[in-house]
Amino acid sequence: MLLLIMDIETNLKGFGLNDKEIRIYLSALNLGTSSITQLAKKAGLKRPTAYLVIDDLLGKQLLIKIPKGKKTFYKAENPEILSQQLENKRNALAQILPELKNAYLANLKQPKIRFYEGKENIYKIQEEMCKAKEIWAVFSPEKFLKVFNQEDNEHFFRVLVRHGGILYDMFEDTKKAREFSQAKYRFGISEVRFLPPQIKFSTDIWVNEDKLVAVSFENLTAVVIEDESIAKTQKQLLKFIWSHLK
Repeated sequence: MLLLIMDIETNLKGFGLNDKEIRIYLSALNLGTSSITQLAKKAGLKRPTAYLVIDDLLGKQLLIKIPKGKKTFYKAENPEILSQQLENKRNALAQILPELKNAYLANLKQPKIRFYEGKENIYKIQEEMCKAKEIWAVFSPEKFLKVFNQEDNEHFFRVLVRHGGILYDMFEDTKKAREFSQAKYRFGISEVRFLPPQIKFSTDIWVNEDKLVAVSFENLTAVVIEDESIAKTQKQLLKFIWSHLK
């Protein structure tokens, strides 16, 4: 019998009742119509505490107030009301669940960040980027050619052509970079502008519609951030720099 009571109390907590509310409610079920004094004694609570708990249970529609002359008695509501309350909560949840899901899914759209090491992985990243319609880049041909060769670069441009893309390159201003910019395979699908001679950088930046890639050819490491808003912001910055170059 004790185990059964413990099971009942545990399950009632699932309806949002605390220990004191459960004790008063079960006492009211056992006593029938009863006074505050009787309920407090049966539940093992002090009378002032019982008053507060009874008010809560009245608000939850689990107790009924029964005036008799100048006195007030209380009676437990039919336990079936718990089933009705549960059904009401289910119906309410069904109405708001689509909006809750939308809010949840919106927060899932967090940037995806990937880290890569090694020549082979950087090769794959560059192939992936060349499948975009538009790429903006701050690029060092000299550092690139220490890792990849002209054949590799021609392959990347073939991928770019197959996907109808165009490349906007901002190069460090060196002799090798100017020679690199004149390669025939670049014509028609690539525009190049040169950074001021005093500007040097150790990390190359590539941006397309939804990705930002930072590559260190010296360390053979790369970071890919997949997020449309971040890519858009970075692209606007690169376009601003582009507009001030020749």
